[in-house]
Amino acid sequence: MVKTILRGIIGYLKDWKNLAMHAMIGVGILLVAIFLPVAWYIRVLLLVLIVTFNILRMRHEREQKQTGDASSEKQP
Repeated sequence: MVKTILRGIIGYLKDWKNLAMHAMIGVGILLVAIFLPVAWYIRVLLLVLIVTFNILRMRHEREQKQTGDASSEKQP
């Protein structure tokens, strides 16, 4: 189970779009924390929303890629 979780985390972080999104959010959180203190639970909620969105995006891309591969095999 731990190996599955670690593989998922590593796979998630290998995607450059995820890394870019987390970097931008991290900088944004730092700027907000400097100029406008925000409760910790709002930061955690934002992080959870970003991770959820990225996981859904990755699944959608994988499904599109699989259906795209299947449809390209049918055409001569």
